[in-house]
Amino acid sequence: ETRQAKEMAAARRRWETLIREQKIKTLTPREAGYTFKLTDKVLLDVRPSNERQKAWVKGSTWIPVFDVDTSSDLNGLSKKAFNFMIGGWWSGSSTMSFNKNFVQQTEEKFSKDTDIILVCQKGLR
Repeated sequence: ETRQAKEMAAARRRWETLIREQKIKTLTPREAGYTFKLTDKVLLDVRPSNERQKAWVKGSTWIPVFDVDTSSDLNGLSKKAFNFMIGGWWSGSSTMSFNKNFVQQTEEKFSKDTDIILVCQKGLR
């Protein structure tokens, strides 16, 4: 078993524990919309810019976990070339890079006791 597979399995176990303990709840888009309108919870959109451009939620705050990699350094160019070779040219998918400031930006925007509804496209973030 690879290191990445072990880390993913551990993350899944942590996620399942949080759901079981009701610290996290998965909502449908409709449930999230009603919750946002009827409570003081805030919406945090964590999708990359290319997904947010397709549709965004009025009143939400946008802080992407990953975003389209616009770097032109050697590392960025090699990631883009690899993505292109493994099918990015066919699927039209962009090369993404992790937002290293995500936690800091979120902590600056919201207090620790804020109830947050995370918005993502597929529920994987």
